Amino acid sequence: DIITEFKIENLDRPNKAIIYPFALILLFGFGFLIVKLFGYAQNQFLLAFGIGVSVLVLTQLPFRILGGEYIYWLISIHIVIGSIIFCALTFNFKNKSASKSISNRHYSPEMFGAVSIVFFFCCYHVVVGPYTEIPSDFWARLGDVKEQLIIADSGFFGDQSSLKDLIDDKIYVPFLHASVAHSVGVLPIWIVGPATLVTSLCFLLGTYWFTLKVIAFKRLHRSKKVSIALLATLFTLLIYGVSTFSYVRYYAYFPHIINATMMLLVLSLFMDFCQGRCSVRRAFCLIAMFVFVMGLINQQEALLVIVLMVVLFLWKVMRTFMRSIFGFFLKPSSYVLYM
Repeated sequence: DIITEFKIENLDRPNKAIIYPFALILLFGFGFLIVKLFGYAQNQFLLAFGIGVSVLVLTQLPFRILGGEYIYWLISIHIVIGSIIFCALTFNFKNKSASKSISNRHYSPEMFGAVSIVFFFCCYHVVVGPYTEIPSDFWARLGDVKEQLIIADSGFFGDQSSLKDLIDDKIYVPFLHASVAHSVGVLPIWIVGPATLVTSLCFLLGTYWFTLKVIAFKRLHRSKKVSIALLATLFTLLIYGVSTFSYVRYYAYFPHIINATMMLLVLSLFMDFCQGRCSVRRAFCLIAMFVFVMGLINQQEALLVIVLMVVLFLWKVMRTFMRSIFGFFLKPSSYVLYM
């Protein structure tokens, strides 16, 4: 019985060492294509990530509510992707000037910083490997993935009986890991290495680009801004977490790290809205969709990002009010009007 729990890797299927990086390339390739076609010049990396994750999560929802075959879910992903690309091409054709603002530079310090993160973290991860120590909850999450693997192996979704079953951090992201394992024909534990590498890289790169966005209006040379973003990413890797574990290492196989990257995306869009760099309709639609996806993945980060947006909005209102008050009394003519 124990021996039957192991699967022999099918050499006719994709290699388990490259399946996650290949899936990441497809995910971002689709996301970047949509971002380019719609003419978005801001938050391109985070938007590409958010769009790709949203498609993979939202397409699961009708199958989990109504049931259905696993193969139809795979087909629905391609239909949704094709439909979005068609809409983006139509939009781009009608608004040819929309993409003119996108930079065509072949080299930039920002891109060099991103490539450096990918290179050094890949080297680190290859040497150290994933964090699977017993004190972590890794094994419980691996059990969630194995439960979702039953869907892929059986070929059928079971309809969920209640809303509680639909909003559960044990189904959506673990199902994606299970789908990759099923496509390769191995147990999920065999591909934990590339899985944690990809999720960690997405979060670290999201942190890097988010930091660059926060300091974008500082009067610093571009190379200094890149250095600040690289330091922020390094400190996130080494320090962010608690006294006993690093967030990036501990949550690498958890749905939380996907949501953490989504949270950076939502905050970036909200910052654009507050700064008047994004229309109200566009900001509301994108933020609502991404927060909804976060809620499906895990409610903790979804509630946190809502709280952060409320705090940022109140802070902006208070700052605007205080500036108007101080500006009124600092003007010489204001004293005459006040008297």
